[in-house]
Amino acid sequence: MVYHNLRVDFTHLYAGLDSIGLQVTTHIEMLVAETAVEVHNRWGQKVMHANGIWAKEKHDYVHSLEIAKVHNLYHEVSTEYRYAGEIEKGRPAKDMKRMLDTSLKVRVAKGGQHAGQRYLIIPFRHNTPGNSAHAPAMPKHVYQMAKGLTRSRVAGQGKRLSGTGAMDIHTKKHLTVNQSQYKWGGRLPSGTVPKMKPHHTTDIYSNMVKMGIGGHTQYMTFRIMGEWQTDKWITSPKPGKYIAQGVARDMKPNFEEAAASIASHVFY
Repeated sequence: MVYHNLRVDFTHLYAGLDSIGLQVTTHIEMLVAETAVEVHNRWGQKVMHANGIWAKEKHDYVHSLEIAKVHNLYHEVSTEYRYAGEIEKGRPAKDMKRMLDTSLKVRVAKGGQHAGQRYLIIPFRHNTPGNSAHAPAMPKHVYQMAKGLTRSRVAGQGKRLSGTGAMDIHTKKHLTVNQSQYKWGGRLPSGTVPKMKPHHTTDIYSNMVKMGIGGHTQYMTFRIMGEWQTDKWITSPKPGKYIAQGVARDMKPNFEEAAASIASHVFY
């Protein structure tokens, strides 16, 4: 499925090609092909230099750009990257709690004021300084504290019933999901950084743990996403970057100038 495309189209000159010399025809075809390549390159460069897009998204977006030769006078640059449309035209606010309707790992609170309500435990990985492909890196002073934590680790694997209440269509038994069993080490205290948003109950590094064995280390926090949190887990809308639109706007005068130059040699 093509999410966005830019066309380099010179087919309106086909009617006159029978009377045009082969050399001129070749120039027109070269112009279309070269313009398509330039559109592809500029589109990728604009994506890489755009603010507010994660490095992983940029990489996937740029590598999804393709040039298709429909015929000699019509080339198309397009992308099938699933987030291209949102990046181009904007992302609406999204309620992440919709995951509670689809995830087999959902749990049901057994006691307290939220008894009977669904929730998920969401892991967050925090990048170390110098690594920000998927999310911002933690501040250096937080990293210095985190490095000194005693390690937490997965001590085993078990099974538990899925909170969905779903049944296996073959066995007619309640579905189960994998459940990790942890041996916990040290945790970061609250207050290492200010709270980022007013509705946050604590800062994003509160209770962060150091996971892994040997040289493989990850820094993680775990948060509860509950259906009772009506004002939380809602992403903010983001305005469109209009990258492709900008490339088309910038390239149009260059293309028209070159086309006019060729046409002037052909028809005058």
